[in-house]
Amino acid sequence: MTTRTPRVPTSSLHEAMRAALVAQPIPITLVAVLVVVVAAVATRSVSATLAHLPLAVVGAAVVVTDATSHTIPRQLVYLGIGTGVPAMAILAVVDGWTSFGRAIAGAAALGVVYLVMVLAHPSGLGAGDARFAVLLGLYAGWLGWTSVVITGALPFLLALAPTAWALARRRRERRIALGPYMLAAYLIALGASGAGL
Repeated sequence: MTTRTPRVPTSSLHEAMRAALVAQPIPITLVAVLVVVVAAVATRSVSATLAHLPLAVVGAAVVVTDATSHTIPRQLVYLGIGTGVPAMAILAVVDGWTSFGRAIAGAAALGVVYLVMVLAHPSGLGAGDARFAVLLGLYAGWLGWTSVVITGALPFLLALAPTAWALARRRRERRIALGPYMLAAYLIALGASGAGL
């Protein structure tokens, strides 16, 4: 028996968040907790962990929505960016403004790279992926340029196995939701940064 995930309305942020939470409350909660735990362990900083709360909540909703419906609601990403930038600014007061500037530059860099890929191959990536890249670039930029590169490139490597599996099984539906791999790549970059790699 197949359960059908309700379509995420795009008319308002409130409706998008509500639809995501109603559709998949347990997976969203588990992903959000995972992001917070990885942030706490990797950064060993209460302020940096708190700054990851917007990414934890929004990133979890984006990932689960993308995995179930191949849609990344722009309202969710805008919420993440709109709360992530102030969180990073507050963190900059504690940790220094150099990292904040790099976070903004990382967001712009990943956003531009993904936008170019969307324009070059629109059937492969969507605008939601490019918007989500901006949010992840903000956090990866805070960590450093190596983290930006890992966060930008690793999703495609992580998605290779599921893509190959879909092709091997000759499944009609060959689309792979990139959002979960994008967040996984950021968490790997965060863990590597915390380990000093």
